[in-house]
Amino acid sequence: MRERSACFVRRLLSVTVFVTAMGSGAAWGQTDEAPSGEAIMDKYVEATGGKAAYEKIKNRVMEMTLEIPAAGLKGKMTVYSARPNLTYAVTDLGQMGKSERGANGKVAWESSQMTGPRVMDGDEAAITLREGNFDIDVNWRKYYNEVKCTGEESVNDTACYRVVLTPTEGPAETRFFDKATGLIVKSEMTLTTPMGEMPVESFASEYREVDGIKMPHKIRQVVGKLQEVTIQVESVKHNQDIPEEKFKLPEDIRQLVEKQKAEKKDEKKDEAPAEK
Repeated sequence: MRERSACFVRRLLSVTVFVTAMGSGAAWGQTDEAPSGEAIMDKYVEATGGKAAYEKIKNRVMEMTLEIPAAGLKGKMTVYSARPNLTYAVTDLGQMGKSERGANGKVAWESSQMTGPRVMDGDEAAITLREGNFDIDVNWRKYYNEVKCTGEESVNDTACYRVVLTPTEGPAETRFFDKATGLIVKSEMTLTTPMGEMPVESFASEYREVDGIKMPHKIRQVVGKLQEVTIQVESVKHNQDIPEEKFKLPEDIRQLVEKQKAEKKDEKKDEAPAEK
């Protein structure tokens, strides 16, 4: 039973991406025609605080509680993030142990008692590295090739605009914006993880303003339509004195990165044509 529970928790934690600011508070203009995806995203930036407010924030520390009802587990998660692209998250689930995740613009990694240290690759790395960019909300054009409003859809009885975001790398993401307020109420993505492909739905609620930026304080994630994890934000602090060491690669991760570099170097040598 414990082994089954551990596998279940591992799947959930592998798709719990870094929590970023999502939200809005301004109504759309009255029109019968749906706005473009670009207009929706620009309105989102403006209504969540505007570019000037975002640029005042240099780093962020978020304290959260995490609950996995089906596994009967509760724990704590702390996420540190800083400009330009640094993230570090640590989760403690008591008897299931501690897990860590991080990204520094080049390397995305995780380590836990269940998986051991590992360096992410493929879509999983692309998503984690993209979400690690501190300016992703305000400068979204840098990270997405296309954002397209594909229609309207109801989410929990809330009329929403459905917007598909195609990133420069990795899978597309779909976001649902409340037509009345512009709030992001839901996002969808299919992630590729060591346990295979997993559809993930994230529902955002309990929006509050922190230092001029509106953010959700409750995130409910549904993995594979059945498994759930709930994240409740307890505190958000900006412009803190975060030591540089917080974002440094752990030694075992650093060794894995060096090993991968050496293996790639050897592969290039093997592929190089022999000298005559």
